[in-house]
Amino acid sequence: MSLLYSLLGFAILLGVLVFIHEWGHYAVARLFNIKVLRFSIGFGPILWRRQWGETEWALSAIPLGGYVKMLDEREGPVPEVERDRAFNRQPPWKRIAVVAAGPLINLLFAWWVFALIFWLGYETVRPTLTPPPQQEGWWIVQQVDQHPVYSWGDLQGAIIQQRLSEKAQVMLSGVLWPQMSQYDRILPLQGLSVDGEIRQWLVQQNLSPKMPPLQPIIGEILPGSPAEQAGLQPGDRIVAIGGKPVRQWHDVVQAIKALGGQQVVLTIERQGIEQVVSVQVGQGKDGSGRLGVKVDMDQALPEPFRAQVRYGLVEALAQGWHKGWQFFTMTLEMLGRMLTGEAGLHNLSGPVSIAQFSGQALVQGWISFLMLMGLISLSLGLLNLLPIPLLDGGHILFDLFEWLVGRPLPESFQVAAQKVGLAVLLFLMLLALSNDMIRLIYG
Repeated sequence: MSLLYSLLGFAILLGVLVFIHEWGHYAVARLFNIKVLRFSIGFGPILWRRQWGETEWALSAIPLGGYVKMLDEREGPVPEVERDRAFNRQPPWKRIAVVAAGPLINLLFAWWVFALIFWLGYETVRPTLTPPPQQEGWWIVQQVDQHPVYSWGDLQGAIIQQRLSEKAQVMLSGVLWPQMSQYDRILPLQGLSVDGEIRQWLVQQNLSPKMPPLQPIIGEILPGSPAEQAGLQPGDRIVAIGGKPVRQWHDVVQAIKALGGQQVVLTIERQGIEQVVSVQVGQGKDGSGRLGVKVDMDQALPEPFRAQVRYGLVEALAQGWHKGWQFFTMTLEMLGRMLTGEAGLHNLSGPVSIAQFSGQALVQGWISFLMLMGLISLSLGLLNLLPIPLLDGGHILFDLFEWLVGRPLPESFQVAAQKVGLAVLLFLMLLALSNDMIRLIYG
């Protein structure tokens, strides 16, 4: 099932983003009356084609991109009557506009997606850490350097952004629960590498992520699981396991882990009535027990740990722009640090990782999927603007030279540069695929 979701999510994600990118090229070419011969999603052999007007629309066999084929004398003979519509006959500024439109529409699309997320609204779980020494409970983090954060993703992104900005320290602010008293703490950033693990760094600061105090209420029963076979139902509250009372979902998880392969008696509360259920606990590959249930977050999570994020249309557009700019600058900074060796190349991800992320996001819901789509669209736009031959940025660089100098670069130089660009892209692709395989094998 996870493979199916990954394939489906990857197809939707890449299909939409490639269409958006190529549509940018297509729309501006048509605006300048440049003839577009083919609009293809995918490369290689054509699987499906349809002629609409003067453009052939196609789906091709290799689904890792797409292309817009324009009338061009460098690719074949052009009738005299149509030469003024050939791409190569256009002035450099028009060619730059056509080429730049693809990545720029990806960047704009990312902004619109983030704005849509903030406008539709979503509920998330606030990041929680262990409280100060000699105190019990939870520290609910609400701000990083006075900027609001609503989730673990927000927290990690804000800390990484401060680290990339060469800040010496960062201040986390929030409240202690259940006391509901304010608590702030300043943490040094020197020990955090730019591609480091935030959770490990927090542990080094004598802080640890801590699961919120979820009540032991079942929300979902996995098909074919021990819980389904025992007759457990969504909404059941687990009161005791093997006669030992449980108060939080964490207690349930820890108790079941230690009972792999064993028969155990659960005391549950269903519609206000306590019942006793016997369950044969499943066993994972590592020997740990599994019940096959998920917690009901709507019922189990106390209100202070919830964050409802929603804005009006104008504010959503502003928040979407801020989120997009934050990710844009962070991505650009990370790319720069990879080139200088300050950040590891293991941060690159390929199509396998993107497919996995797509499947996971699709399972989590449309908000997660839209967020991933916005991130990938932003990355796609930024990467295509890099001045590497064969990418849009390389074509823009060549045309910009012609525009400023008044003559194109020698064809021999352009051919040589494209070979170098191809080698760089192949290297990056192989590296990204290698990273994907390592993640698959070693988790």
